[in-house]
Amino acid sequence: MFSLCLVFSVSFYAQEPAVKAAEAAVASAQQANAVPENNGAYILQPRDVLEIRVYNLPELSVSIAIRPDGKVSVPLLNELDAAGRTPAQLAQALTEGYAKEFRNPRVTVIVRSFSNQNVYVGGEVDKPQMIPLTGQVTVLQAILQAGGMKATAKEKGVILLRNENGKPQVRQLSINELLKGQPDIVLQPFDVVYVPKSKVAQVDKWVDQHIRQIVPISLGMDFSYLLNGQATIF
Repeated sequence: MFSLCLVFSVSFYAQEPAVKAAEAAVASAQQANAVPENNGAYILQPRDVLEIRVYNLPELSVSIAIRPDGKVSVPLLNELDAAGRTPAQLAQALTEGYAKEFRNPRVTVIVRSFSNQNVYVGGEVDKPQMIPLTGQVTVLQAILQAGGMKATAKEKGVILLRNENGKPQVRQLSINELLKGQPDIVLQPFDVVYVPKSKVAQVDKWVDQHIRQIVPISLGMDFSYLLNGQATIF
């Protein structure tokens, strides 16, 4: 008479792995967008369209796009680095350049068109992806654009990760509450929406990795292990 007794325990720390995964996703998103942090100010990027106004010298005012190499060509000053600077920093560089030729130039830089305003939606959605911000996009709308949530998603534990002044800010949301009318959150450039797995899905994944791959299992009304062609019922 041979019997088999298999005892195992599973511990889950649902929020910590999800936050770590979201932080990794935001790092990937920021790397893909190549936007450095500058105390919350917008950083100019290649293909942004700028309006440069020189108020007391209107003949120097131009509308221009930042080239793929990150530079702009302006009257008299030729090429200047624009990408990687804030509009205020570029205006200061233009002011200093024109000050060598004119008295008290007054320069303002206005961004007329943004080239790369995205958010990232990942985790348990049908199509994890970057989503461009064209107008206002909310958390729920972004998830729907990513194909909606999978059956394995944790609907009450959706994470919004936002970079504020160089520090990641994490907020948990319930999609069920949003669907019931709770105010949705309008996303900002480079936000990450991460949909974690439900505990049921985590259990199933753990069992598949650690049990099913070792011992053939039938998980139904009776919990059984197959041993030597015979089922032992527990």
